[in-house]
This record gives sequence, structure tokens and C-alpha cells, in this order.
Amino acid sequence: MMDGDPNDPTKESWGGSFVRFTHSPKIIFDRPTTKQGTVKIYSIMEFRIKGPKIDIPSDSICIQMTINKQTWDGFYLGDGIYAVRHATYALGTMPYTIVSDIPNFPKQNGEITIENIWPGSASETDYKLGDNWFTDKSDEEFFDKNLHGFKTVSKWRIDAMRDWAERWSWLR
Repeated sequence: MMDGDPNDPTKESWGGSFVRFTHSPKIIFDRPTTKQGTVKIYSIMEFRIKGPKIDIPSDSICIQMTINKQTWDGFYLGDGIYAVRHATYALGTMPYTIVSDIPNFPKQNGEITIENIWPGSASETDYKLGDNWFTDKSDEEFFDKNLHGFKTVSKWRIDAMRDWAERWSWLR
């Protein structure tokens, strides 16, 4: 009953059907943003902050970003540059703060608006992906409650549940 071919994720299956994916959106900000700043949903946002030069190893966790009721650790890149990354997963305008206990670190407050566009056009800061990457279909006909590709999975829900019921019955 359960169907799928891991060698062809574009084919219809109970796990969804997908399209080839060449890039994963990443945008770098070197300033606080306002609600007019927009990012595609599921993107990686990287906020870079100029601060004091300190003597700690690069990649040391030393700053924190609070956004959408979550706290994300950030790190020191070196040469007075700090960075924190956030993976967007919800729509709307979200306020954020970036802070650190490092003396003279410039606290940042801002807002960012997440739009329901995926994956969107490529940019030079995106992560480049190989030939074997796939993502959900982003045509609106496959949306359910703004979730990209959800209908390629949800249409199989009853069949998947019946298959599980049959498997559980074997345990008797």
C-alpha cells in the first residue's frame, strides 16, 4: 500500500512529492532591520554586528538573539565581528533583540517580516546545493494553511494510517 521511490522524490508517494532544489536561501544583514525588511519563509537569516575586538576563539558562543519566543546563540567571527543565525519558520513581522554580556557590545533591536515565498530567486549569499537536493512543491495548489507542499503528503493520510493499523495488527 505504501508507495515511494527514494531514487525519484519527484514521484507521487505517501511521503510527498518534491522538486529539485539548487539553493537554500540565506540573507546576511549587517545592520538592524525594520518591519519593511522582508525575508522568504524557511530562509537562514544571519545578523552580523560590529562590536569590540576581543580575545576569544572564532566560533565562540557569546551573543544571543531573542525572536518569536525563542533564543538563539550567536558567535564571534573574529576581528570585532559577531553573527547569529535564525531559520525562519513562521509568517509575519517579528521583533528581535541581540545582546551580549561583553562590555561595550552594541545591543540591537529590530523587526523582520517573513513572507510566504519559497524558495524564491537565488542570490549570491544563498547556500549552493548539489544535484541531489529536493524541496516541497511551492505551487499554491499544494498549500494547506500556508504550508508549502503539504497537500502532497496530506492526501495520503488515510492510506498511511490504514497501513499502520495493519502493521500493528501483526503484533497480536
